[in-house]
Amino acid sequence: MGRSKQQSRRDRAAAEAQQANEQMPRSFVVRLGKVPKQVKHLTQELRRVMLPLTAANLKERKNNSVRDFAAVAGPLGVSHLLVFGITDTHTTLRVAHMPRGPTLHFQMDGYTLGRDIAARSKTPYGASVEMLHPPLLVMSNMAGADAPRQVQLSAQMFQNMFPSISVESCELSKCRRVVLLHREVTQDEDGKSAEVYQLRHYAITVAHTGLARGVRKIMKGKIPDLSKFDDIA
Repeated sequence: MGRSKQQSRRDRAAAEAQQANEQMPRSFVVRLGKVPKQVKHLTQELRRVMLPLTAANLKERKNNSVRDFAAVAGPLGVSHLLVFGITDTHTTLRVAHMPRGPTLHFQMDGYTLGRDIAARSKTPYGASVEMLHPPLLVMSNMAGADAPRQVQLSAQMFQNMFPSISVESCELSKCRRVVLLHREVTQDEDGKSAEVYQLRHYAITVAHTGLARGVRKIMKGKIPDLSKFDDIA
């Protein structure tokens, strides 16, 4: 018996979905060498940013090198490698496209962990289902034909680290997070200019507008069933 047209369409859709999944960018976020405890926490934070297309529970060894991760990147379909390290003065981050580059080198001036932000917030936000879908990438002050070559390369590199989206087929229920990459040009006391990149991670929430404060509090919580009462008071 011949296969039905409906079954053929399902098989074709499954094959297209599998091909699209295989083409999605994937990453390793690792730390090399002896690093402080804060850098270990920072590595875990960046893995959460890159979820679900990264190895969340990847274990490094003290004698691991970049070549070790590059050797397994191809068979596992990993397209980008993000490596934390330290020097005598700074924490560093290298972002490499596998297997032949290019590689971006960043010197980190500072960072804030998510748990530090939660500790200072009155109402900390606990993300759970948001991590099931990749974040949206928003780049600020990165575009332009007159931008320096290294800026254009950085923009292309970060853009390729996240899956592309289609406005026509994108489901709003999957748009739960945003990664903001902002570029600034600063000058020191000697007049030397430097490019500073800021990477921020946000959660997208839905808020009711045009309502009184008391009504908003009720909307945030569990609304009681008042169908059995004659008077709301």
